[in-house]
Amino acid sequence: MPRIEQERTGKIFLGGLKPGRLAKVEVRRKGAGFVLVNGHVLPEMPVEPENRSLEDTEKKENQWTLEGNSQAILDAGSVDGLLNALTDLELGDPIPKEDVEGDWGVYGLAEPEVIVTASWDKKAAKIELGKKSEYLGERYARVSDTGALYLIPDTLYFASNKGVDDIRDKTPIDVNMDEIDKLVLEVNKKDPAGAVESNSQTILAKTDGVWNIESSNSARCDEAALSELTRKLRSLEVASFHDDGVLKSENYDLETPDVKLSFSGGKKPFVVGISSAKDGNTFFNLPSAGKSVYEVSGSKIGDFLLGESQLLDRRVFSFNSIDVEKAEFSLNGDSVVLQSSGDVEKSWQVDGKPGEPAIIGGFLDNISKLQAEGLADNGLQAEFKPILTIKVNEVGGKVAEFEVGDSKSQSDGGFHLMKRAGWNGLYKISEDTYSSLIPKKEAFAKIDG
Repeated sequence: MPRIEQERTGKIFLGGLKPGRLAKVEVRRKGAGFVLVNGHVLPEMPVEPENRSLEDTEKKENQWTLEGNSQAILDAGSVDGLLNALTDLELGDPIPKEDVEGDWGVYGLAEPEVIVTASWDKKAAKIELGKKSEYLGERYARVSDTGALYLIPDTLYFASNKGVDDIRDKTPIDVNMDEIDKLVLEVNKKDPAGAVESNSQTILAKTDGVWNIESSNSARCDEAALSELTRKLRSLEVASFHDDGVLKSENYDLETPDVKLSFSGGKKPFVVGISSAKDGNTFFNLPSAGKSVYEVSGSKIGDFLLGESQLLDRRVFSFNSIDVEKAEFSLNGDSVVLQSSGDVEKSWQVDGKPGEPAIIGGFLDNISKLQAEGLADNGLQAEFKPILTIKVNEVGGKVAEFEVGDSKSQSDGGFHLMKRAGWNGLYKISEDTYSSLIPKKEAFAKIDG
């Protein structure tokens, strides 16, 4: 090693050790401290990366846990920050002994604010952190085995001056939808006494990259709603941890949660139970990640009390109206054909005659934004008799086809049944939506002059 590098290494508190070589890091402070334990200490001379298999490399990743609660999910950023601040700490030159006051209280070291102890290979090194010198802008630190006094940057102090809850992950629900291909969403409706009155289950599955509602004959799932659901899950921020393993108390019940979400298809199944509490807060647990119960401030349960109706993709008429080349409508045997030409400024023909671009474009754009009221009961399949068919051809060969049935009546008004080619499910649309689908040939005609 070059001499300058040797000199620098000699000034590093732990002599250049990498974080993965440490076996344990203990933090003691005026408040409660904590102890981190490395579940897979790296060897002194690790195998070169190019000679490791991918599986071997994954096994050698640091596996830090909390002593006394090994199942606690730690905040990776806080752990890495502490380990790096400790192993990168460069002490520089100590303050000369003749300049050190006899009273350690002057430096805040009679009762240190934080004490950090690192252990490895049956060795240990301890450093005590005291007051910050406002004049010099650095913090006083004493290395226990030598008693030498140093001035160091505040990096290690900020990384270590934490309580046990501060080192834990406050947003432990880590759901990556790219790795998931199935979600079972179970909702338990309870009476005031906490007994289950009814139970509903919505099953979502991904096939060929598309999410469907399996429990509704594989009707399309609203992927924006599903994405928002998982976003709200990931953003549940823990206000306090309950590590007693009690899933049912006077305040909450996670033995039978209000909502249970079971994800599968990734590296391992992932289950979340969520319940509202009598005090207005929200509680959740992660059965695969230990017995801890996590408390969230405020009522969040409403974000997850979802069923098929809220997760159904109602945009059954969606297509890109700007890219439409041709649209064919057939109503009780009468047809209307809208044909476009041109790229920048489209011109339109209606059954071969000049049409008004703005009106036709607005008509198609309105159709592309229409939504269904919901799914129709499967028993109505036999009653479905199409009276209106629509075929939309887009640039690039994409085709959207729709069939709409005759009017049906119900107590709160009329509706129509409709299907879309390539989509499962029989949908209900309102009378107003149906009216918006009917082409009015006279309105499309080109206005002279």
